[in-house]
Amino acid sequence: MFSKILFPTDGSEHSKKTFDYVKDLVKNYNCQVVLLHSYDVPLLYTVEYGNILKEAGTSLLSKTEEEFKKLDINIKTILSVGSAGKLITETAERESCNLIVMGTHGLSEAKTFLIGSTSNYVLHNAKCPVLLIN
Repeated sequence: MFSKILFPTDGSEHSKKTFDYVKDLVKNYNCQVVLLHSYDVPLLYTVEYGNILKEAGTSLLSKTEEEFKKLDINIKTILSVGSAGKLITETAERESCNLIVMGTHGLSEAKTFLIGSTSNYVLHNAKCPVLLIN
């Protein structure tokens, strides 16, 4: 049913919790994982700040990739710059993912009351099923 799962991660507790669900899905469906981390650099920040975000993202992807490889899971990593919700939906489509599994976060944001704004965007704009882990 699922051959490729997109797992966007930001290193938060919700992402860490979601990791366990992704592992179980991969075991059950023997599918590939596309691991995505995105970061957005506000216009008013310096190039150095952008480089720090890039390095942190690269480190996060490397550590998470190693965890998947320990389990002999086929994985592809992607680091992108821009709006997380848009990048998640675009990556899922470009990579032909047939499931997005992500954690909910930002529960107290004024934009939404039930799920975070990124999760909400993905849920309403993705062209494949989305599994949100709370």
